[in-house]
Amino acid sequence: MSAFWEKYKDPRWQRRRLEIMQNVGFCCEGCGSTSKTLNVHHKLYRKGHEPWEYNDLELMCLCEECHEGWHWLKENFNVALQYIDLHAYREVVGYAIGVGLRSAHPETEVYFKTDEGKRGAARALNVSDEEIQKACGQDGVISAGALQALYQRPKTKRRKR
Repeated sequence: MSAFWEKYKDPRWQRRRLEIMQNVGFCCEGCGSTSKTLNVHHKLYRKGHEPWEYNDLELMCLCEECHEGWHWLKENFNVALQYIDLHAYREVVGYAIGVGLRSAHPETEVYFKTDEGKRGAARALNVSDEEIQKACGQDGVISAGALQALYQRPKTKRRKR
């Protein structure tokens, strides 16, 4: 077994793993099961960080089936990304940020460097490109709270693109 996998036996990881499982009531965040064997999944890996050094948002509790499915999705998503150009890639990233910020802490801020990123966020939130542009301002920074306010407006008030 590699030194990396040995780290998962460390008491600090075991404690962190238990915290994550307790935070969600020992329930799979994928399918909701409380009777299946649970794993704690790292949504990303950061070079130089130990498994227990990740924050709650970077970890999730999944049953073995959902955990395997998550890895399958991520692998296939990475394969799919090779077929799109840079502009579409930026829009996909913006879309993902828009979806993620729907439930993020309202004070969380994100910087959109490109119009494609803003367009992707607009698609994720079902708002117009102009609304996102206006909410971002000239510096391209927008808070999750501002995006959530756009997203939560009654649909009848939304303009068609």
